[in-house]
Amino acid sequence: MKAEARHSEIHGTGLFAIEEIEKDEPFLEYVGNHLNDEQLWDQFYSTYGDNYKPGDLHVWAFEVREGLYIDGDVPENIAKFANHSCEENCEAILDGDQVWITAKRDILAGEELTFDYRFPLRDFLYHPCRCGKSKCCGYIVAKEERPKLKKILMRQAPHKYRLKTTK
Repeated sequence: MKAEARHSEIHGTGLFAIEEIEKDEPFLEYVGNHLNDEQLWDQFYSTYGDNYKPGDLHVWAFEVREGLYIDGDVPENIAKFANHSCEENCEAILDGDQVWITAKRDILAGEELTFDYRFPLRDFLYHPCRCGKSKCCGYIVAKEERPKLKKILMRQAPHKYRLKTTK
């Protein structure tokens, strides 16, 4: 095992390399029970009902393909502790109905392991981002959706998200 879970400055518990990991190395499988849409939503509502606030959700369901998810909230799945980052060092690779966490670059022991959760733009208000990276857009959304999100935020609060210019 090349990773361990421990306190994260990003959010709660994070996942950290305990030895060097080479670029493109699939080093950890995201494991759990497979659920269909109905089972996933039944579980979500039994956990949260309608009483959740943005940022309070702990979503460990990983979509493998349309209508099939891995419920990663099982004790043996430490991959669930990998936090999102807008400047991630890992990615989740699908291999059939399995998900592997793979290094996007060489990673040193001690580094926090992060990946892009790729949440859809429509759900951004429920998932504030805490990565603190210079390119952070403030919410957990898929990288390709971030320019659209920035336009939405500029329209909603232009004084807060105005581009800084140098003189």
